[in-house]
Amino acid sequence: LKNKLVLVSLTVPGHYDLRTTPYGTCHGAEIQATILDNIMLGRFLRHTGMGRCCLLVVLLPLAVAVAFVLVRPGYAALFGVLVFAAHNILAYWAFVHHHLVVPMVAPSMAVALVLLCLVIYRLLMAEQENRRVYEVFTHFVPPTVVETLKTMGGQAIINGERRPVTVLFADLHHFTPTVGHMQPEDAVALLNRYFTLMHEVITEFGGTLDKFIGDEMMALFNAPLDQPAHELAAVRCAVEMQRRIRVLHEEWAFHGMPDLAAGIGIASGEAVVGCIGSPGRVQYTAVGTTVNLASRLQELSKKVGADIVVSESVYECVKDHMQTEPLPPVRLQGFDEPVRAYKVIVP
Repeated sequence: LKNKLVLVSLTVPGHYDLRTTPYGTCHGAEIQATILDNIMLGRFLRHTGMGRCCLLVVLLPLAVAVAFVLVRPGYAALFGVLVFAAHNILAYWAFVHHHLVVPMVAPSMAVALVLLCLVIYRLLMAEQENRRVYEVFTHFVPPTVVETLKTMGGQAIINGERRPVTVLFADLHHFTPTVGHMQPEDAVALLNRYFTLMHEVITEFGGTLDKFIGDEMMALFNAPLDQPAHELAAVRCAVEMQRRIRVLHEEWAFHGMPDLAAGIGIASGEAVVGCIGSPGRVQYTAVGTTVNLASRLQELSKKVGADIVVSESVYECVKDHMQTEPLPPVRLQGFDEPVRAYKVIVP
C-alpha cells in the first residue's frame, strides 16, 4: 500500500453508511473514492458562469424572435423548436464529454416562453387582420358572402386574381347641374336615399358594390365568389334598379325634388380583381378592359336615351331572357374597333 490512498469502510449488513446518488444507492466510501479518483485524474466539473448563462438567456430567444420577423411563421416556429432541442443536446454533450456544466433550464424556458408568446401574437394579429378585412367587406358584400369568405379564406381576394366578371355602372342623368340649384342637405339626402335603394337591389341579386363615384356607382358580379349566370343576374339587377328609380320619382316629387333618371352600362369579360390601394386604405375593385367598356356603355346610354345598355358578350347570355334592341356599332373612347351594343327594354 505504499504511496497509495486507502479508504477503510464498514460494509456489514445493517450498517447505515448507505447514500443515494443519481446512479443508485452505494456506500459512503464509494462516494469518497469517486471524489479522490476525479481529483487525481483532473476530471473536474466546470461551470459556464452567471454571465454566460445570462447571455444564453438573451441570445437564444432573440434569435427565435428575429426568425419570426424574417421568415414565415411556420418556418420560424420550426426554427424555435430546433433551437430549443439543439441547446439541450449540446448542453448534455458538453457535460458528458467535456465536464462543462451549461445551464439548461433557464435558456430553455426563455426560448419556450418567447416561442409561445410569438405564436400567440401571430395568431392574434392574423385574426385581427381577417376581422378587419371582413368588416370592410360587410360594407359592400352581402353577409352570406362574408360568411363564405370566413370559411374558405380570402387570400386570393387580398393578393388579387384574374377572373371573368360582369361589371355594372349606373349614373344619374343631369344630376351635376341639378344639384347646383339644391340645398346641400337636400342633395345629400337625395343621393343617400338613391344609393341605399340601389345597394339593396345589388345585394338581392348577389352583386358586390364596388364604389361610389360622385353620383355614379360600380358593382361587380361573379366576384369575389363564383356566381352562376352572373351576366343574367347583372341585367336583372339593372332592370330592378330602374323599377326602383321609377318608385323614387313619386317620392322625389312629393319632397319637391327634381325628377331624375339613371343610365346603366353592363359588360362582361376577364378582369383583375383584388384589394387595391395604399397601405392605409384599400378598396376591393376590378381593373381592365371590361371595366372600361362598362363605363363607356353607361356613357353611351345617355346619348342613345336608353335605360340599360349591354355589351355583345352580355347580350349573348341574356337574349333568350330579356327583350333587347341592337344599337348601331359605335366607336368608344379607348377602343380601336367599333363596339356592338344592345339596349335592354325595361318592362
